[in-house]
Amino acid sequence: MATHAPDTLDMLGKEATFDETRILGAFQYVHSDTFLHRDKTFLPRDPAAWSACNFLGTINNRGCATYWLNIIQNLGDSKISYLVTLDPPHTPEHTLLKWRTSHPVPSVAASKASCELHQIQGKRGLWFFGVYQGYGFHANGLKTGMVIADGMLRRSCSIRDNPKYMVPTWPETGARLIVTRFFKSFIQTGCIILLEDGGTIFTFQGTEKRCSLKVSLRVHNTQFYWKVATRADIGIADAFIHGDISFVNKNEGLLNLFMIYVANRDLNASAKRGWWTPLLDLSSAKYFIGHVSNRNTLTQARRNISRHYDL
Repeated sequence: MATHAPDTLDMLGKEATFDETRILGAFQYVHSDTFLHRDKTFLPRDPAAWSACNFLGTINNRGCATYWLNIIQNLGDSKISYLVTLDPPHTPEHTLLKWRTSHPVPSVAASKASCELHQIQGKRGLWFFGVYQGYGFHANGLKTGMVIADGMLRRSCSIRDNPKYMVPTWPETGARLIVTRFFKSFIQTGCIILLEDGGTIFTFQGTEKRCSLKVSLRVHNTQFYWKVATRADIGIADAFIHGDISFVNKNEGLLNLFMIYVANRDLNASAKRGWWTPLLDLSSAKYFIGHVSNRNTLTQARRNISRHYDL
């Protein structure tokens, strides 16, 4: 039943069970007067500050949100602005339409009820979903719909709640820029997708049809970018060993990555830079210096023997 919680209980009427009434009744709603209009006074005074969603405070400590449909709906013509405002302090000028909407209110009771929804889902052949099971946004409705669909198909579905977004340091931010730019220029065939914890996605899709493979890597730590930028191919190996990245396809992900590498290496055979080679050749310089400083001289050989053998 893809309806608001109160509407669901109204439709069930006396047939609603005790648990259904208790859980669905915990979701409370507020009602808002909504206006479709063209009154630009509900937008910031500086047009450069206009955005898809604009907040306007009032003298009575209330506020209203105005949505700029030209951006949201990609209307294109910026000379005529179409706006939707919720609970304005006064009726906007050039009002085209007015209606009343309901919105779920996040609360402790609603959060607890969301954790108990499994007690009524699928019982009596009824499934309940809607934006009230999240924070009232369309994305919450999509997430709950996916969970219900998998439940009806008797499949497990794991959707992360409140993901922690990755906040890279300044060096890691620069390294991420270097690595993503390199991928963008290097990947000419196949597809590599980087899925950062928190939701950020980078997709590198080649235009050549030589390789049809696709590999998805989950980035768990932004140190991955720093390691690749400073240590090249050894950096990605180190990141994989230490759990900074993992493959969505645990069986064939690593193999597919190598296959994509081989295909792109052949296409980039004329290029001077190799696979994973970082900007300014930081890795090459680092390991060259390390190699020179660790030359196996006679003096170092004697010192090594004296430290490890009782002579």
